[in-house]
Amino acid sequence: MAPKKVVVLGGGISALATVFELTNTPNWQDNYDITVYTMGWRLGGKVASSRNPDKLGRLEDTGVHFIPGFYENFFKVVRACYTELTGDSSAWLKAFDQYNILSTMEANPKGGWYEPPWIQVSQPNDKLPGDGSPLLQLWQYFLVVVDRVVDQHFKFLSQAQSALDSVDDDDESLLEKLREKMIDVIEGVASEPIRAAARELRELGQELLEDTGKLLIDILEVISKAVGVLIGLINELLQGIAKMLGPIIERNTELRRSWIMLQLGITIVRGVLFDEVLIKGFRPLDKYDFIEWLERNGAEKDVAQSCQVLGIYEGLFAFEQGNLNTPNLAAGVALYTAMRWFLTYKGALIWRPIESTGVAIFSPLYTVLKNRGVKFEFFHRVHSINMPDTTTGSPRNVIDNIVIGRQVDLKERYYNPVVDEDWSVISGYHAQYWPHEPLWDQINDEQAAKLKALKVNLEHYSSSMVWNDVDVFTLRYGVDFDYVVMAIPIGALKCVMNPDDWATVNPTWKTMFDYNPTVTTQGFQLWFTPTTEEMGWTASPQPILGGYQHPYPDWGDMTLLLNPEEKAAGVQSLAHFAVVLPENSTNDKGCALTPDDHVKAAEEISTMAKQWLNNYIPPLWGNATDKPINPNGLKWEDVYTFGDDKARGDARFDSQYVSPNIDPSIRYDISPKNSTFYRIKPSESGFRNMMICGSWTDNGLCSSLMEGAVMSGMLAASALSKEVTGVASPKFEEIIGVIEYGDEEEFKARSTQELQVIRDTAELRAINLQAYEDLSEGADSESKED
Repeated sequence: MAPKKVVVLGGGISALATVFELTNTPNWQDNYDITVYTMGWRLGGKVASSRNPDKLGRLEDTGVHFIPGFYENFFKVVRACYTELTGDSSAWLKAFDQYNILSTMEANPKGGWYEPPWIQVSQPNDKLPGDGSPLLQLWQYFLVVVDRVVDQHFKFLSQAQSALDSVDDDDESLLEKLREKMIDVIEGVASEPIRAAARELRELGQELLEDTGKLLIDILEVISKAVGVLIGLINELLQGIAKMLGPIIERNTELRRSWIMLQLGITIVRGVLFDEVLIKGFRPLDKYDFIEWLERNGAEKDVAQSCQVLGIYEGLFAFEQGNLNTPNLAAGVALYTAMRWFLTYKGALIWRPIESTGVAIFSPLYTVLKNRGVKFEFFHRVHSINMPDTTTGSPRNVIDNIVIGRQVDLKERYYNPVVDEDWSVISGYHAQYWPHEPLWDQINDEQAAKLKALKVNLEHYSSSMVWNDVDVFTLRYGVDFDYVVMAIPIGALKCVMNPDDWATVNPTWKTMFDYNPTVTTQGFQLWFTPTTEEMGWTASPQPILGGYQHPYPDWGDMTLLLNPEEKAAGVQSLAHFAVVLPENSTNDKGCALTPDDHVKAAEEISTMAKQWLNNYIPPLWGNATDKPINPNGLKWEDVYTFGDDKARGDARFDSQYVSPNIDPSIRYDISPKNSTFYRIKPSESGFRNMMICGSWTDNGLCSSLMEGAVMSGMLAASALSKEVTGVASPKFEEIIGVIEYGDEEEFKARSTQELQVIRDTAELRAINLQAYEDLSEGADSESKED
């Protein structure tokens, strides 16, 4: 039997993950003939990056890209990729830097910022992401959360006692009474029931796993009652303390932050119990916004809208229409993402690509897939994906044809998109970068000259307004393809299909667009001649910072991405800023964007950035201000200008890199409340010959993260391989974290099945118990370290 022809539309991480899995079995060519069609000259989608050899090979990126340590499926692919390239199973470790610090600026309601910045350090562990080990049961993670709330409770009491000792107040007799009361609370009768309940709960977690006679529903009932009693005791005690120490908590920054974290933990535990998350899963919570859900479960405004909570929104760009004043994030998505990140990370909280996403991730993936025999057609823009004409009488639930435009003529049959880096070799593998523009010497000379003269960006959908495709052709079902993997981002999907037509085979296609919006984002990068420390930031090394002054609350120090040429020229630090871009009549045109709109958006960002940099620098870089002329603004002489030495003042910004991410293909899909109920699973497009993938699908994570995109690709590959060969690859259970965010009935069934498997297998039971103990011990050490 001839191999099935599979066309993959799109070149982002979900598309590549699908292809990687389809080709990850011996003799895969017997089953598939795979061709990837992608617009422009790069792979990577929203997280593509490039280097500009005309400017010291500097990195030019869409934003700050780092990899959370819970990305199990992503790292599984990356590890296998590097092993195949180098023969060294540890080679991937040399492409990433481990980082465990989150820094947050906290606004003072009276004006200015609390000092010092809020620094949170997570403890590294000896695990490595991507090892394939399964997650614990949700109720086990919940017990760990409760454990941490208890630890935070006693940490707060200890801090409160210390705060009282340092208070300078005229009423010494009152202070002495408060000190005596706190000693009684910490060491006396009031706290003993809490300690006893916490001990019993820890023991319960192990006993329930070994008690093969208890059903899951019975376990959850026992846990809920025990936790309810414990949290009730803590909350009752804390309310009394809050009345006693209210003014002292407010005046002491460390104590107030400890109080916020404690109240946040109590609120989450209370909400999980009230909404029966252990029984129903996370998705039912998505009818609420996360802040709304926290306030519904008793959180005060200063807790529910604290910088720690808003940091989750900032990390997921979860702001309607790009407006930082309108946060909207489905509560289940927020809670599940936070749980996965802070409780299931391996090795480090954050893994940072040392050589950018393009070099560390997409070049190796491209090389492996090309070596396996996958065909890549760069410079191919999808015009339309079509169902059969109604007059033909053909079944409507198939993709009948795909119209594609070829953007340029190549001198050779295939385009070679990557360039060797001179400075980076990993276990014999010569790292390769993606250039910031097409490699013109591979393109027809006349066309290349015209494209450069017109400044056409072939990665933008709007390029078709000033540049006609050199050829337009149609791929036909049964002739040119048997199956389609549709990996076009949701923002661009409307440009190539008709939601009303597709809704005739799956009604969710129409409602999906209504409930799953995208937002425009922006990024800019600054290269400096002083180090970050010399500029005045000393609170944390190479910070990943959130919570600062709008419109640029988030800053990432990405100095580790500097290459030898930049360092030799005197560049010592690199700052990335990435945030939503407020939508307006210029940038929010979707498929109707013009090339001029991209230019105007870049100018708008430059204007906003200059204004911000001229006014809000001291809290970040106190030694890099333009004193005495402008003590609040940046000393522009510290900005490296890549040869534009005549520029003065904020005109030096014009030599930096600005990324207006407004094209439909790189708009960021967000997860506002109610959105996840209207997502489509990769295997349920409604078309029998089309699988879909992308972070916008119902993929088990349901947020616009690379892990969700990879999970989506794996699910698409699993469904397609089952259709073609009769055997799913990967198997559903091999995709980590899919069911934990499943529908209510799926969640119940899967959780019960997993528990029984663990109980029935002595080895699995021992591993699970050990992992639970390690996580609980990690909670203890982390609270002590802080």
